[in-house]
Amino acid sequence: MPDLVLPVPRAGYAGLYIELKVGENRPSNNQKDWLEKLTIQGYQALVCYGGNEAIRALEQYVTAPKTVLEMREGREGGNL
Repeated sequence: MPDLVLPVPRAGYAGLYIELKVGENRPSNNQKDWLEKLTIQGYQALVCYGGNEAIRALEQYVTAPKTVLEMREGREGGNL
């Protein structure tokens, strides 16, 4: 499971997942599998190297247009 999760739909994605790495550290095969599966499910899933890169990704994501998700029948709507 990635390090950061932002369950807010933006820019056509259902949410944002970020795997944080520092220096020469790289994602494991298990982490790559998680990111791929999340991407297939409609999430933006990224690897960010260092805090500054993660901050830029978060800023870009939260300022993107909101994604309107289809509401299920019988479910009360909320403001996202």
